Amino acid sequence: MSPFADSETAEIKKCPASIPLRLLLSRLEEKAGHLTKARSVLEKGRLKNPQCPELWLEAIRIEVRGGKQNIAMTLMAKAMQECPNSGILWAEAIFLAPRPQRKSRSVDALKKCEHDPHVLLAVAKLFWAEHKTSKCKEWLARAVKIDPDFGDAWAYKYRFELQHGTEVHIVIVL
Repeated sequence: MSPFADSETAEIKKCPASIPLRLLLSRLEEKAGHLTKARSVLEKGRLKNPQCPELWLEAIRIEVRGGKQNIAMTLMAKAMQECPNSGILWAEAIFLAPRPQRKSRSVDALKKCEHDPHVLLAVAKLFWAEHKTSKCKEWLARAVKIDPDFGDAWAYKYRFELQHGTEVHIVIVL
């Protein structure tokens, strides 16, 4: 175990409810190739912090990165039961679903959390993937309007304008 992992483990003992520490330690363990340890860190974190969508999301993404799509889908189902109104989980669920089911999954997500910027951004990305540029632009604008501090939405909006917009639109985004 690296000295960084040792210090983060010690910090988690001091602050067992710290979500950022759990996320960092699990990523460190994953990079070191200790997937079981990374899963364990997140599982313990979910026990200490019930209904925490960030910990569920990280556990799902670890499985996706590890190529275990079935386990990721099972975790997503459990996460949705525990955090049914979490926008970040619904946004991830849209793209975790097979391509033919993404549209219906996005409709479900919008019903559960229609004013969540993560969901609005996921819908915009879905329209972008389908080459529906006018709808994508509209949904990106909604995401930015709902949460002007959500940097991911601004980054996608800027990238979209670079590809599909004019010089004037690019300057407006900046």
